[in-house]
Amino acid sequence: MKRNISMWLLTLIACKFAHSKSYAFSKNLLYSDAVPSSGLNVQKRVLTQLECARLCGQEVTCQTFFYKPLGGVCSLYNHPLLEYTPVIFEEGVEIYTMKDFTMYREGGICISIFSAENMTSLYASTACNHRGGELISLDTDGKIQFLKTYLLQYFKWTTPVLIGLDNSDGWKWSNNVSLTYSSLLQYQLNSYDAQMHPCPDNYCGVLRISPTESLLFDQCCSNIRPLSVCSMSTTL
Repeated sequence: MKRNISMWLLTLIACKFAHSKSYAFSKNLLYSDAVPSSGLNVQKRVLTQLECARLCGQEVTCQTFFYKPLGGVCSLYNHPLLEYTPVIFEEGVEIYTMKDFTMYREGGICISIFSAENMTSLYASTACNHRGGELISLDTDGKIQFLKTYLLQYFKWTTPVLIGLDNSDGWKWSNNVSLTYSSLLQYQLNSYDAQMHPCPDNYCGVLRISPTESLLFDQCCSNIRPLSVCSMSTTL
């Protein structure tokens, strides 16, 4: 992906509907002349830059749009453009992304990934609460797919992250929804941690994503990986 040394931001306000909801898009020159190699929704009609922004704002799944002034070509994309997003080069393409590119609009949440050494689930949960959120609850297939895609494009390699699941009162998410099994994940919840046995407290859920595996397993809540995923509610 072509990277430039500096980034210049140009904000477009795209009204979603008539009831005063709007979304801000920023033109990003950190990456340029590139489009995703798959998942791009190319519009068949010629559009202006503002029309393309409005169209992305109206589509609840759209987070990024690509605009080619020569020809008025508008393309919509349901994900942020990240460091390891597979791309193909296309000269003259401008890239516009929502300012909060981690927002999952359809699910009504924003996510933030943070790290800390020697972290416990209590520390991670408290840090999340201080940010106005909670450890992410993967209680829908949409949230699962969104986080899987984000982790693969953000980290590229397998990176386990703490999520909002523990067995203090049966396996439940941070939002108090009981765990149900999804076909999008493999599960290894056996209340066992080889690195800390016996465990002095409860077990917490950890998600490990790779190109070939999507595994949800458990670790002692006192023995947690340094990365956690915090989610914050947003109004659609």
